[in-house]
This record gives sequence, structure tokens and C-alpha cells, in this order.
Amino acid sequence: MKRIRIAATALALAGTLAGCGGNDEPKADPTQPPTTSSSPTPTSDAGGPPTDWESNFTQAELAAGKKALDRWQKWRQLSAEIYRNGVLTPGAKATLQEYDFWWQRDMVTLGETYEKGGLRRETDVEALWSYVKSVRLNNGGKSGEVVIVECTDYEPLRYTRNGKPQKINKPKHLVTPLLITMTKPDEQNGWMYYETDLKDKKSCAAE
Repeated sequence: MKRIRIAATALALAGTLAGCGGNDEPKADPTQPPTTSSSPTPTSDAGGPPTDWESNFTQAELAAGKKALDRWQKWRQLSAEIYRNGVLTPGAKATLQEYDFWWQRDMVTLGETYEKGGLRRETDVEALWSYVKSVRLNNGGKSGEVVIVECTDYEPLRYTRNGKPQKINKPKHLVTPLLITMTKPDEQNGWMYYETDLKDKKSCAAE
């Protein structure tokens, strides 16, 4: 499995928007992973999370994992609104600073690729289910890392540029597992979005 670290030079949706030549071609949307060609996958193949996943953790780990999961779900909702509006407002900046570990880089993306470049994520992917895969706590829980598995449906994903629909190269399997890493860098910060890893299996069978 190749983990994809979302860095300034290789953002998570590099190559997602096809046919957008020129210097203003969007580098990426920082909340989504790279994509390939698409083929329909019924949502009936979504499966479900392990029924006993909570039993894999201590009480402290489970509490941290659930907090990280809650923060991811909240960030997913907030980021969908941010990139649908596509404007670097003070509110968007504050949200990025609170939830996004790479907020400085992603403010540039929002300001340049979206606000100035006219890109908008009109509709987002759909999360079908999720669970906590692993938890690592450091310094008595003051920092750490949580990995979340989310079954994600890419069919609804739509982009426009200056109001015109954009061609999107979606994952080979539209319903596919996504691994999300959340990080807690220190005691002063809550759990923050760090990176994603697209698994792109035939179904969302539990990891």
C-alpha cells in the first residue's frame, strides 16, 4: 500500500480534473485523494464496518479515536462548504486553521485555484460508513495519530470552473475505501486532518 502524503507540490486531487490545460490548471482539492478512470460500482457492494472494531482499543484509545472520527466528519462537512463557495473568507481561513494540518498551503490553493481560478466543488463525495482502524497516542494522549477507514461513494462528485462543468477522472471503483489520517500535533490543538490514502478496491469490504 502506498501512502499518499498531501504536500504542497503534490496535492490530493492532482489529475482529477481532465482537460483543463494551461498554467491555471488546478493542482488539487486538498480533501480528496488522487483518482483514476471510473466504472460503475453498485452501492450494494458497500459492505459495512467490523461490528467489533471498538474492542480493539483501550478506553483511552477508543475515546481518542471517536474524537478524531467526529472531527473528521465535521471537517468533511465544513470543507465541502468551503470548496463549494470557493472563496478565501475569514471564516474559511479560521476553519482551515482549526481542522487542517496543512492550512497554510491549502489557503493558497483556496485563494489561487478556487477564488481566482474559478474552480468550485459543486457536490461532494458521499460517506457511506466509517470506523477507526488504528490509534497511536503519545505524551499521555496529548498528541497522536488516528487512522480512519471510510467507505466513500465518488459518483456524486462534481466540479465546475467559472460555471462550466469539468470532466473528472474518478476512481476505477466509484464505491471504494478511503483511509484518512488524523493527527493531534500537541495539547493546544484538537484532531486535525493530515492525509488520505485511496484504496480503490472492488468493494468496501472491511479492512
